[in-house]
Amino acid sequence: MPSLLFRMLTSVVRGVRSFGSYESTKNQVDTEEIAREAESLQSEREVKAAEWREECFQASIRRQIDLQNRKEAEERRLSELALIQQAANAATENSPDSGDIFYRSARWRSLRYEAFRRYGRRCSLCGRTPNDNGVVLHVDHIKPRSRNPELQWEIDNLQILCEDCNLGKGAKDSTRWR
Repeated sequence: MPSLLFRMLTSVVRGVRSFGSYESTKNQVDTEEIAREAESLQSEREVKAAEWREECFQASIRRQIDLQNRKEAEERRLSELALIQQAANAATENSPDSGDIFYRSARWRSLRYEAFRRYGRRCSLCGRTPNDNGVVLHVDHIKPRSRNPELQWEIDNLQILCEDCNLGKGAKDSTRWR
């Protein structure tokens, strides 16, 4: 009997051993399959990361192009505004509203000099002079530039007034005092 019992135990042990070997083989296959899946997932992640980097790079290039286009458009706009401003400055030299620009122009200074030569260095209204009374003389537009811009360059529309008389007259009076 011992031999029968020994055979039975041996058979059971072999079965246990073969079962363990089956399990280890199965575990080895599962591990390999998991490793392949992990490699596949890693590969997919790398592909997605590469795609994402490419998409970000393309977006960056598009943004740089957009910024360059905006910069060029702004430069064109500023150039156009500068040309418009130059044209406006040139046009306002002959405008009655140009004030400072008109009175600083070479044409006005020449006309003013001619008015002093023609009408003298004496106020046409009160008769005071810079030498005798220390007054400042103005070359006045008889008919105001604001209402008669076509006459602003006519010497016949000019008269010599002292500062007090000119400021008192203003643009409200068109009396010719000379």
